[in-house]
Amino acid sequence: MRLRILISTVLLLVLGYSFFWFYMAGEVEDRIESFVRLQKPKGILIRYQGLDISGFPYRMDIGLKGVEVTYVAQGKRPVFLSSPQITFIAFPWKITQGVIFSKGSDIRIGHKNDPILHMVIGAVRASALVDLETHSVTKASFIIDKIAWPAGPSSPHGETYEAHDVKLHILRPALPENTDTMELPVQMKVYLEARNIISKENFQDMPSALFVKKINQLRVDLQIHGSTMPSYSKDSLGAWRDEGGTLSLNILEITSGDMDIETNGEVTLDQDFKPLGAFSTKVHGLSHIIEILAQQPAFKEGPGSELLQDLKRLNRGAPAEGTQEKNVVEMALSLQSGMLYIGSVPVLDLKAVVE
Repeated sequence: MRLRILISTVLLLVLGYSFFWFYMAGEVEDRIESFVRLQKPKGILIRYQGLDISGFPYRMDIGLKGVEVTYVAQGKRPVFLSSPQITFIAFPWKITQGVIFSKGSDIRIGHKNDPILHMVIGAVRASALVDLETHSVTKASFIIDKIAWPAGPSSPHGETYEAHDVKLHILRPALPENTDTMELPVQMKVYLEARNIISKENFQDMPSALFVKKINQLRVDLQIHGSTMPSYSKDSLGAWRDEGGTLSLNILEITSGDMDIETNGEVTLDQDFKPLGAFSTKVHGLSHIIEILAQQPAFKEGPGSELLQDLKRLNRGAPAEGTQEKNVVEMALSLQSGMLYIGSVPVLDLKAVVE
């Protein structure tokens, strides 16, 4: 009698779980189709050649084949994304959190056949946490084998950069209940790390020469402060700026061996939507920078020449290479009046972040 009850109970559990798994599979398929429909009014068109849900009984493997995403908004350049396959893996009882795999993807900004930016992304492993009420991603992490992109929009010989072992973490923290503090809440945290950023061509522009066509490691840690998270538009960014929104750069670290930079500070936008802020910067390898800048026409006269002399004076006060103390020079960088200043010398025109 007891054996029959045990067998009946096990069968009921198996049948119940099987029903639950296939019910959730149907729910997931419906939610994907509903999500795709809801994106059309926002200018996002999502197409896929096939949807397959497998993994019974332990997990749900949701595979989308031949994915194509097109984003077109008035006054903005179109964005195109394509991937041969994107797979989302989760447990049926916790479908809002899972792991994403992609065999690679292609991103184009601008005209599809003649984009201003074309990025080729290698295999991706990612995790995401979704808020069902707002249908937004509250936490996401990406590990990307390789990213390749053009050296610049006008690079005539097809020069490209490559970054390897890219890690990107994005967090939308819960907003504090106490809003009496003077400091605006953190709307987003972003951490980026990449290794072996290299130029695939032997072109002689100044940035590549400064880093000897290779950056060993790049690290960026930043936070966006504001009463709301701004979108990429003049109205939204203007409101964010006017209420005191800032971007805190906790660290920007670039290591190349011949020249290393570490900086931190805060930045916002001026009335022309150009960056406005100040940074404390440490530089190792100033001799290398001086050698490269001295070969550039812009630094042979005028403000450029004055800056070069200032850098030489700073370098003379730094510890000598080969000594126990690292040859590090501290300097102030500022963004103001539409210019990048090193100390009091303007060295670079800044562009508006949004037109």
